[in-house]
Amino acid sequence: MYHSVTIGSMNTFSDWHLVPDSRPVIALPETKTVTVDIPGSNGILDLSESLTHYPIYNNRSGTLTFHVLNDYTPWDVLYHRIANYLHGRRRTLVLEDDPMYYYTGRYSVEWTSNNDGTWSDVAINYELDPYKQFIQTSIQEDSRLYENISVSNTTVNRNLTGDRTIGEIPVIPEFIATVPNASTMTVTLTNQELGISELRKTISSSGTWKFHDFIFSNMRGDNPLFLKISGRGSLNVLFRRQAL
Repeated sequence: MYHSVTIGSMNTFSDWHLVPDSRPVIALPETKTVTVDIPGSNGILDLSESLTHYPIYNNRSGTLTFHVLNDYTPWDVLYHRIANYLHGRRRTLVLEDDPMYYYTGRYSVEWTSNNDGTWSDVAINYELDPYKQFIQTSIQEDSRLYENISVSNTTVNRNLTGDRTIGEIPVIPEFIATVPNASTMTVTLTNQELGISELRKTISSSGTWKFHDFIFSNMRGDNPLFLKISGRGSLNVLFRRQAL
């Protein structure tokens, strides 16, 4: 195993003949914290989870350093090839050692050489979104629960309690709807983990709908989580589970 990294469509070993100086590991994001120091009281009041009920994070920042193997591509050609493809670009990233998840973010490139000058090194700096995304969507993981949910002046209930496709990080799903003219659909969420009780949203036309207070979560693994769809139309519930 060469511990390669695929960024966009390019693989660091098979396309660029780069070998990492150590196993590539993406840095964890720094936790966003909000604290208040109240005069006359002990300690500090931690309000970091007061709005969300779960931690939130900054982007991931770090560097992956690779040795450029000799006798494959002239240094100047490879330098321009890598820089043109990566520097300032926003692309996905998949580690060979963690192939079921991908990261998304922006990159910069620096070119250096080791102390004795026997080879060149390329440093790929990254600024990535806080969470990595599972390769498969919710529909690919469990089409029975999330694909083509049809109602015709009826109600469909989905019990998502303990559903492993949600993962341990809260996600906001997209609802891809097909709604007949002059009809509507209503989606209702109950999420006891986040204190959401019978939150209702109306879908009035065909298209993709996303409600930012409509959150799926399964942080404990057995969260009582229920989705109810009523009205007339068809619905796909699309998201990807996330991880740190």
